[in-house]
Amino acid sequence: MKALFIILSFFIGLTLSCGSSNVITVEQNPHAKAHQDMHMEYKKEILKKEAEGQIDTFDKESYVKINESDHPKAKYVNGKWQQGIRFIAMGKEPSWWFELDKDKSFRFKSDTEHSLNSDGMTRLTDLQPNIITYLASAPQGDLLLRLTEEKCTNGLTDFPFAFKVSAELKLEGNLVAETYMGCGDFIPDPRLNGKWQIIKADTLLLHSDQFENRVPELNFDVYEGLVSGNDGCNSFRGSLSSRDQEIFFGMMAGTLMACPHMDLSSVITASFMNKKLNYKFKKDLVLSEGKKEVLVLRRLE
Repeated sequence: MKALFIILSFFIGLTLSCGSSNVITVEQNPHAKAHQDMHMEYKKEILKKEAEGQIDTFDKESYVKINESDHPKAKYVNGKWQQGIRFIAMGKEPSWWFELDKDKSFRFKSDTEHSLNSDGMTRLTDLQPNIITYLASAPQGDLLLRLTEEKCTNGLTDFPFAFKVSAELKLEGNLVAETYMGCGDFIPDPRLNGKWQIIKADTLLLHSDQFENRVPELNFDVYEGLVSGNDGCNSFRGSLSSRDQEIFFGMMAGTLMACPHMDLSSVITASFMNKKLNYKFKKDLVLSEGKKEVLVLRRLE
C-alpha cells in the first residue's frame, strides 16, 4: 500500500473520533465503551507492572551517559552541557559573549572591557509567545537579556542559532545602558540524543506482540532539532527542542497506512505531538504533562 505524507493532526482527529464531543455517553456508543474498557485493562496492567518493578517509579534522577555522536555540533554542545552551561549568546561589533549556567548564574563580557557576573538571573513573565526576557541586578549594574525566537547567524560559528538576542547592560555610575546585538541558543540536553522504545503512552503499556509491523519508537536528534519515529504502524518526522527540563515537540508529518490496532497508534502520537512536556531521567526516560506521565521511553542504543 502506498504511504502518503499528511499532517498527523488530521489523522489523529479521524482515528480518535470515538472520544470526540459528539459522543453523549459511553453506554450509547459501543465503540467508546470498548475503548474505555481497553484503557481500564491497560491501567490495571500498568499498576501491576509498577508494583512488580518493571516500570521505574523512583524519584531520584540517575546518572545518564551521553552517547557518542559524530555530528559537527556534538563536541561543542556536549562540552558546554558538562560544564553546566545551559544558554549561550554572542555577537560582534563590538564582540561580546554571554553564558547562563544551570543554577542561573551568568557571565557577560565585551571587548569594550565591560563585564558583569552574578549568581542569579530571573526570567520575567512572557508578554509575547516568541520572546523570552531575563533580568539580573548586581551591585555592579543591571543586565536585561531579550531573546526573540528567530533563526540567527553572526559568522562566529559554523551553525545557526535559534534566537536573536539583545543585551542591555547598565553599569553602576553610567547614565545610559549599552545595547549589544547578537545570536543565542539554549544548549540541548545531549543525554536525550538517540533511539528510544516507547514502552508506555498515556495509560497504555505497550508490547511488541501488539504491533505486526514494528515496535513504536522515537529517535531524538538534539543537534539538528529533529524527532522521528513510528507509532507501530506509521512513520513520522517533526521538530524538537529542549531546555530547562522541557521538550518541545512540533507538528509532525507522517505516512498514512491502515494497520491493526490503529487506536493504540493514535494514542501514542496524540500523547506528545505539538506539546511541551517535562522530562526526567529515572530508570527510563519519563515525559510528563503537568503531573500526568504521558510517555515512558527506554533507550535502544
